[in-house]
Amino acid sequence: MPFIDRYNSYPSDAVLTAIEGIKIIDLTPPGNIQGVGSNVVAVVGEFLRCGKRSNCYSPASASNINIPTEIFGSQDLLDTFGGWSAWSNPGGARPAPGNPGTLPLDGNGFLAIRNRKFARLVCVNVEQTVGTVTITLTTNALGAGYELPFAGKIPAGIRITNAAGTDVFATMEDIEFDAVTGSSLTAGVSWVGTSPVGTNPFTMTMTGVPVRRLLGTATTVTPDNVLAPERTTCLPGYTLDCTLFTTASSGEIDESEMENNYIAALNTLLNDSKPANEVSVVYSARHRDNIVTGTGGLRDNAVTASAKGRGRIALVAPPLGTAHADAIKASAPGVGNYGRSDRVVYCYPGSNAFYPEIPSAYISSTSSGMLNWPAEPEMASILSQLPPERNPGEQTEYINHVQATETGVTGITRAKYEAYRAGGIAALRIDPVTGVQFQSGVTSVDPATYPQLRNIYRRRMADYIQDSLAAALVAFNKSLNTPSKRSAIRGEIEAFLLDLLSPNNPEMQRIAAYHIDEESGNTPTRLAQGIVVFLVEVQLLSTMDHLVLTCNIGETVEVQAA
Repeated sequence: MPFIDRYNSYPSDAVLTAIEGIKIIDLTPPGNIQGVGSNVVAVVGEFLRCGKRSNCYSPASASNINIPTEIFGSQDLLDTFGGWSAWSNPGGARPAPGNPGTLPLDGNGFLAIRNRKFARLVCVNVEQTVGTVTITLTTNALGAGYELPFAGKIPAGIRITNAAGTDVFATMEDIEFDAVTGSSLTAGVSWVGTSPVGTNPFTMTMTGVPVRRLLGTATTVTPDNVLAPERTTCLPGYTLDCTLFTTASSGEIDESEMENNYIAALNTLLNDSKPANEVSVVYSARHRDNIVTGTGGLRDNAVTASAKGRGRIALVAPPLGTAHADAIKASAPGVGNYGRSDRVVYCYPGSNAFYPEIPSAYISSTSSGMLNWPAEPEMASILSQLPPERNPGEQTEYINHVQATETGVTGITRAKYEAYRAGGIAALRIDPVTGVQFQSGVTSVDPATYPQLRNIYRRRMADYIQDSLAAALVAFNKSLNTPSKRSAIRGEIEAFLLDLLSPNNPEMQRIAAYHIDEESGNTPTRLAQGIVVFLVEVQLLSTMDHLVLTCNIGETVEVQAA
């Protein structure tokens, strides 16, 4: 496929002739014209698996770290990236029961996908920088003696402390082993027995266990250094102990490292190969300012990808618990900082839905499995399934799993929804009649400054038309510049736009009008340089955002007979 470049204004002829390919001139339309984009969604996040097995962190693994991977169904997702287990949280520290915090599961790729449907889905597994620890397991007392060693598994997500109890870590993958010395089933991990069995406890010293440093310190140091409730339930029959962190500098992980890892994962979506070059919508499972606004972040990713290939939109959201006043402000995490581009959609507030895999204790003591999550996945699901010319704020069945807006944000009145629309926020709402929907299908531009760029469907349909025409013109690239060839190109453009207009089948109409000019942009000098210009103008259909009923009802009303 030839190179495709997209410009917001007409470049010089020197720029146009820098390399052969298709050039898209994406001009800002007049204020009364609107437009929209496509259906391949990419999510970058932290997943449990790195291939067809749970072992993610050793050279022997079939790694999919930083590799855009298309998912073909729910079982393929579970096989390739893993799901949720009772003790697993690759996204961060598991909260103590009854103490959920704001978003302790932030970054969890599985939860950023769960419950949503997509026409096509691409996942990128973010590298989770780890260190290793040495864990000591001893068999528990059994009558007058001790249990014999037996096969078992230390699940991912188990929280352990160092010997001093000052730091907390989490195991980063399932560690499987059997009763034979040195026979761990998890690559990179090994163990040896240091005591006889029978009347003495069997002690297993397991080395190379990958862990991740968690925020905070241990408030209580238990005898075996494993925090309750895991201490008594994660590995029945064994008592666990943990020695000092063995890679104290290189193995530590902090948020700045994690942000860099997300940027690296996003950069893989700029590759000029499938499925990365087909992605039209992207969002992140972790919510940090730099992942959105930093160099190479979500906003940059959408702009950069669109400049050199298929049009792309980034979906962003503030952290859970963000107040109304903070969402509409100009500084982070407000829309004025995260957004202000028609390639960025700012989704707020978050959703509240049921996640059957997660025990209630992981969320709160009274949650009954209900979990808050930022609302980008809901918008992504809609954009993936809804035709680009339609308003993602219309009522659909795509996000009916949502039962409420996030529980931490209350008092959202009509006046606030008006402020969201005026501020460029696609706001999630539970309508008392139609159910869950986004109140306004708007991009994050300031509509007072760029009213013609407000609607999501304008951006998506513009991308759809431009990308489709670019694909149609591939066959003509570098062919002889003859009048018949130029006429054939015009015929391709005409056929595509006529199909969108659908004059003979009004129910299939997708645009209002179009005009093609193959003359005014072409001069003898340009034609001699191999530059051929087609000016394409498309008027989109508006969506019925404001329905007005003018009523005159009463005993004195005079009704004219039909």
